[in-house]
Amino acid sequence: DFSILNSIGKGAYGEVFRVRKVDSGEVYAMKVVSKESIVNQKEKDDFEKELQRRKHLQGIIDAERRALQVVDHPFIVKLHFAFRTIDRFILVMDYVRGGDLLSLLASKQRLPEPWAAFYAAEVILAIEYLHEMRILFRDLKPENVLLDELGHVKLTDFGHSKQATSLQDRSFSLVGSPFYMAPEIILGVGHGQEADWWSLGILIFEMLASLHCLSLLPVTRTQVGAPPFYDKNSNSAYKRLLTESIEYPHEVSSSARELLARLLQADSTRRFGGGVVEVQAGESKAAAVGRKWSCAWLAQVDWVELLKRQVDPP
Repeated sequence: DFSILNSIGKGAYGEVFRVRKVDSGEVYAMKVVSKESIVNQKEKDDFEKELQRRKHLQGIIDAERRALQVVDHPFIVKLHFAFRTIDRFILVMDYVRGGDLLSLLASKQRLPEPWAAFYAAEVILAIEYLHEMRILFRDLKPENVLLDELGHVKLTDFGHSKQATSLQDRSFSLVGSPFYMAPEIILGVGHGQEADWWSLGILIFEMLASLHCLSLLPVTRTQVGAPPFYDKNSNSAYKRLLTESIEYPHEVSSSARELLARLLQADSTRRFGGGVVEVQAGESKAAAVGRKWSCAWLAQVDWVELLKRQVDPP
């Protein structure tokens, strides 16, 4: 059913190809993992969990679309097919042509604040959409924010996502990427949707960077472009996150610092972004999201036009 066009990357579990579906001509990204390449049962179990979570997430999005006649969210990569053969696991997703936020940070070194606000706002719309369906993303980081050919974001990699019965439910798994996990995840005291907003704060901090450090050399908190609690030892990073305060580089504006302080609030009950989006009479969902996220740093965002993809990317 698919013809392989070329390889576009290799990951921990396998290779990703650009493929064309023979009957429709549509181009997709296909992640292929040979079962023989999964060297131990834990890795096999981890990949199976990713497969099931992605399929489950797609089912939830499909159900939401049928109920509300909403097409796929513009800022989330869609999983189109998920299946296995005798010797392979296969995921077929949107092919996103513009790279990812990690590569953009590496090439630009520091994003102008209007750029960072644009990307953050699109991420917020995507995460709020997931939260509305009681989905916790739990792995927000630059490499999971893809950019399409026009420059709009597409969230990808739902391997750590979870559906909650309600947004008041707590999960106790140690899950996510070390430098982006919220304190409540590290402490194992139970986490919910607020953990995604902590990760957003780390992401925004990282975008406001003068140097994007990708090496394992020691970095300080004032070298933006690395997460604020970066350490080459993840246990040391956890300790720093739990015990140290953030130091902001001088080039970060006061309005950005104000938002970051509200997002990187250790007490999840006081963290900015928590709670549901309440839509008032005559108000669109995007406008309601904008009202919920009212702050000086995002004041220039036109949330309604942004969701329509009518705002030009940087």
